[in-house]
Amino acid sequence: MNPAAPRSAVILCVAAAMLGGGAPPPSQRQADVERAIFEYCPKLIAGTMSLEDPATLTAIGYVATERRKIEGGSDPRAVRGTGTGQTVLSAGGAEKGGTCAVWFGETDAKRLVTLFGQVRSRAKAEKFKGGRMLKLGDGTPMFLYERGGAKPVTLVFFVADAGGELDYSPAMTAVMMAKGK
Repeated sequence: MNPAAPRSAVILCVAAAMLGGGAPPPSQRQADVERAIFEYCPKLIAGTMSLEDPATLTAIGYVATERRKIEGGSDPRAVRGTGTGQTVLSAGGAEKGGTCAVWFGETDAKRLVTLFGQVRSRAKAEKFKGGRMLKLGDGTPMFLYERGGAKPVTLVFFVADAGGELDYSPAMTAVMMAKGK
């Protein structure tokens, strides 16, 4: 099987989902992913929440794992769930410019596209603007959103397991960062 085939299928489904269609009722999976992106990431970026606090991790249902190795060091990393229901959360605090990443996937491309459509709707409800598709040098699609205000934020969705945090496909990565960092 062509290794690019799963990503190509996801790209086509994402493009189709962007053209319209109703989203199914919220699921627990959707709620988990949205909570990670829109509730935990802002707190992690602001430094009001830490992935290195065992009590916090217990309260949100995550388990600490080995730190995520990045260029120049490492970031705390935690997971919730297992298999294709796993969500990975990692963040670099204010000392690293305030970034947070969430890796998530689904059992097949169609379900991932549906989940992404629901998350995109939440991004718009959270006052993020944009959503235009860009491509990285290797052809990986990404969707760019920005939110202004007193603390501007950029949110990027990669149609890929960016950084290889999950061991399954199809998957996506959401990266939120303080703008101007």
